[in-house]
Amino acid sequence: MFSISSMTVSEVKRMSNPAVCAVLSLLLLFAVACEKPAPTVFPPVPVEVAQVKSADVPIKLRSVGTVESRQSVAVSSQVGGFLQDVLLEDGQPVKEGQVLFRIDSRKFEVAVRQAEAALEQVKVQWRNAVKEAQRAESLLKDGVTTPQEHERLSAAADALQAAIKVQEAALENARLDLAYCTIRAPLSGRAGVLNVHKGDLIKAGTSILVTISQMNPVHVKFSIPEKNLGELRAAANAGELVVEAVMPGDGADAAQGRLVFVDNTVDVQTGSIILKAEFANESEKLWPGTYVETTLVLGTLRNALLVPSAAVQSSQQGSSVFVIDSQNRAIFRSVTAVFDTDGHTVVSEGLKDGETVVTDGQLRLGDGMKVSIRNAPGKAGEKSE
Repeated sequence: MFSISSMTVSEVKRMSNPAVCAVLSLLLLFAVACEKPAPTVFPPVPVEVAQVKSADVPIKLRSVGTVESRQSVAVSSQVGGFLQDVLLEDGQPVKEGQVLFRIDSRKFEVAVRQAEAALEQVKVQWRNAVKEAQRAESLLKDGVTTPQEHERLSAAADALQAAIKVQEAALENARLDLAYCTIRAPLSGRAGVLNVHKGDLIKAGTSILVTISQMNPVHVKFSIPEKNLGELRAAANAGELVVEAVMPGDGADAAQGRLVFVDNTVDVQTGSIILKAEFANESEKLWPGTYVETTLVLGTLRNALLVPSAAVQSSQQGSSVFVIDSQNRAIFRSVTAVFDTDGHTVVSEGLKDGETVVTDGQLRLGDGMKVSIRNAPGKAGEKSE
């Protein structure tokens, strides 16, 4: 007995019977077509992995904020005159009460002396009027003068006493104008650009000489989504909330501040609510007007499951990961991602502590495919050696 599949076409044609040759040729072709190809074996896909770990995770809300001066004052003069002295430079730090400018005070000194003289004059008149009223009272008892005359002289003395108060107020106003000729810093901070120069004519209340911004402390204004308002209020009721701020691209440690303001309304256009945090800013690292990355710490999530964010893939169907089983196969699994924190993702459903997930190489993977692990699977958050 022979095998048809082992015969070649030429051997079939050499057979003498044409009919037999035709039949054998068809059988040979059918046998060749029915032979099954050997299955293709794919090599394992190289991947990098990490283990899921359980840890206490701070609940953080990240945003972008703007540094604001806690207080900014536009310094102007309350009296007019020629600017006699300018005692600071552009951008100079100043202390509260420090002398910044002096206005020519000569006419104000004259006004003070005039007010002093007018007050003294009225006082002399009042003293004389009091004596006249006392004399009239004595004469009235002796019947020498009339009650009407006594009342007139007493009223004149009272009027001059009131005039003394008017002149005292005028003298105080003149002294204030003289004091206003020396312009002092209303708060500690840093001066902006000077708008005047020595010799300029200053108009009272209209000329802004310089703007001083408080640098210590400062505020950072930022916003959070409306959906987090409930968490914010609950955390605020439990205690003071910490806010961190860092300049973009700054590798230094974040500045630590505290939440001091929550707006009383939600912006209906953006669906967010405005917050403010106060920072001591003793080193003046946070500069008014600059943008900073802010982090509001709402509390701590206990025993949360952490995986590297690189392991989590997002699509319209939700979040997913590839989990490595005991046979080194990649198993597709849907997960519930809660939030990201410091390069990791908190997962509430779909994973268990200690499971191994793929962090690199997912694009070449399919459910159930074999893998080869290129790194030691340290726990999430730990660096591989």
